[in-house]
Amino acid sequence: LESDEVFQWHVSGGLEQGFYNALSIGCRSFAFFVRNQRSWTSPPMSEEVAERFRETAKKLKFPMDQIVVHGSYLLNCGSSDMEILGRARTSMIDECKRCEQLGIIYYNVHPGSTAGKCTREECLKTVAETLDYVMERTQYITILIETMAGQGNTVGGKFEEIQQIIEMVKNKKRVGVCLDTCHIFAAGYDIRSEEVYHETITKFDNTIGLQYLRAFHINDSLGKFYCHSS
Repeated sequence: LESDEVFQWHVSGGLEQGFYNALSIGCRSFAFFVRNQRSWTSPPMSEEVAERFRETAKKLKFPMDQIVVHGSYLLNCGSSDMEILGRARTSMIDECKRCEQLGIIYYNVHPGSTAGKCTREECLKTVAETLDYVMERTQYITILIETMAGQGNTVGGKFEEIQQIIEMVKNKKRVGVCLDTCHIFAAGYDIRSEEVYHETITKFDNTIGLQYLRAFHINDSLGKFYCHSS
């Protein structure tokens, strides 16, 4: 790609294979999971695997800030159930440490859900505390909060909720946002024309701040506008 815009794809295969898969379709950026995204535990990552990944990035001159690791789908960073929350925090720390082992800068996570057992405000506060907890136990990883579709009890479907989380996080230098186009469209933020897209981005800037926007997850939507379904 000759433009300055960076588009990102999810890729499959061995960790270092992600670079070649991305380049084969003209990509300068990609996202992947560092372990099984539907399991609470995975074997430790060997240093041999991590070194191959780092060496491949170096050989191909692939910037680490163009790679995003997606957190497990099992995580609920805002759960009021201490067992579920404990599992989520332990898994996040494990995944973030794997990112740092690979030399990756950005780790993207869905903020979580009330599960109908706490208020949205309580959930947002717990999410912020979870991010603080993980940051205190890792070295440098930046955690990206993904914009959500506003489905059911999930939080993060409104820009204001993400702003609240960031406001409560202690180390704001290590927090950012991944804007998912399908999710924001489903949540009621229109992007179907250049004009309304700019209006939505202006809302994002006025509410959260563009300085926190670190990545886009560009998806189309099967659902209709404001459907709250991803």
